[in-house]
Amino acid sequence: MEKRYSLIIFDWDGTLIDSVPAITRSLAIAAEQLGLPQLDDVAYKGVIGLSLTNAIRKLYPSLTDEQLQQFIKQYREEYNRLETQPSVPFPGVTDGLNILRDQGITMAVATGKSRNGLDRSMTANQYHEYFQASRCADETRSKPDPLMLKQLLEELDIPVEQALMVGDAGFDLQMAENLGMDRVAVTYGAQPKEQLLNHDPVFVADSFDDLVEWVSIAEHG
Repeated sequence: MEKRYSLIIFDWDGTLIDSVPAITRSLAIAAEQLGLPQLDDVAYKGVIGLSLTNAIRKLYPSLTDEQLQQFIKQYREEYNRLETQPSVPFPGVTDGLNILRDQGITMAVATGKSRNGLDRSMTANQYHEYFQASRCADETRSKPDPLMLKQLLEELDIPVEQALMVGDAGFDLQMAENLGMDRVAVTYGAQPKEQLLNHDPVFVADSFDDLVEWVSIAEHG
């Protein structure tokens, strides 16, 4: 049987890497340092996946451009401080990526991180070898615009029908939905299952092992 998917595109934060606590804490501390109202964890988790600029604008829409730049600076200082001990993969991710690679599936990353941020995390976790391509929010349009997915498909010369997007946020799934790409929701990341179901995922994974098992069944029929 022909493989169901030739390409799997992963979100990074909250899907492969358990960085959600560091992101939410950094957003909260940056807001506190600028004298902005403290929001709850649900609000901060709700913007993970967007580019940093878009995330801050969504949380605090009345900021001036100068305040926005100050927020970005404070956020990055705090996040980099926390990441001196880098966030690690979720359980099962490394083994799962090895299994998917051994099945001949091409893998890529579409993330709201900056290129510098993704490269640091990939290097810290020795993950560069798994991914043939990646797109970051500072290189293209922010999710849920599907441009980064289009660019990855073009670069890897794989049709959308053979590609799968995997993410923990509505922005990930909506991006794929906007392009007509199959999508899997993972429930262990930033956003609740109920929210992810609004985007008609072809599968819902409660762990990375669930995802790998599902893909492997599709792979081998």
